[in-house]
Amino acid sequence: MPAVSSAHRQKLSWLAVLIWTVIIFVLSAQPSIGSNLGAWDFFLRKSAHVGEYAVLFFLIWNALKQRGKRPGLTIAIAGIAAFLYACSDEFHQHFVSGRQGTPRDVAIDFIGIVVTGLIIFRLWPKKTSRAEARGR
Repeated sequence: MPAVSSAHRQKLSWLAVLIWTVIIFVLSAQPSIGSNLGAWDFFLRKSAHVGEYAVLFFLIWNALKQRGKRPGLTIAIAGIAAFLYACSDEFHQHFVSGRQGTPRDVAIDFIGIVVTGLIIFRLWPKKTSRAEARGR
């Protein structure tokens, strides 16, 4: 199997971001997606918000890291981009019959963004190992 070039990998990463944003847009354009499960319905829908924006953040971060930016900067830019998309998604829902955009949903989306950002930041390999740092 041939190796994938860096430029090709970056294009695929941005294509994944585009596809995911289209999926979010299409889901937001649905008039009503209730499941008639009472309290569980609320929990499931809000969990979906967290999950879809966790995935969006990860995909944006992955596309940005291909450019070799500093870890903190890459996480910040991905977080801002995902948050702005969450805001635009809630605005979009104001125009969909049976839906409403709310600041609460943006805050719930932001939970997925922040948690994923913290996980990535914590797990991202540091440039120097602890053994190298002690040897200085």
